[in-house]
Amino acid sequence: MKQFPFKVVYSYCPFNQSPVKIAVGAPKKIYRKAVMRNCIKRKIREAYRQNKHILYDLLGYGSYTLNIMLVYVSSTVLSYVEIEKKLVQTLSKLVEDLKKDADFHTGTVD
Repeated sequence: MKQFPFKVVYSYCPFNQSPVKIAVGAPKKIYRKAVMRNCIKRKIREAYRQNKHILYDLLGYGSYTLNIMLVYVSSTVLSYVEIEKKLVQTLSKLVEDLKKDADFHTGTVD
């Protein structure tokens, strides 16, 4: 799923300590300096921490864990406020996609 400035890859598996696990990435091809990649990842992690309730409200503590990989694909570094706004939109779209997914509702896992 693409939702600018993020590319989102997700899957779910049997429950494992937490209803959601998240990984964040920024490509070395676009951001050559580790300082910039780390700065972007810190902003994304903090924005997620502040807004993870969007996913937790849907998932609760069911029988599976949702694994999410967020990749920052923009060639410009956005401010924290912009990243947070875009992340909320991305999480909302992800929730909509999960609600439509039949396997998600039945609880079957790949």
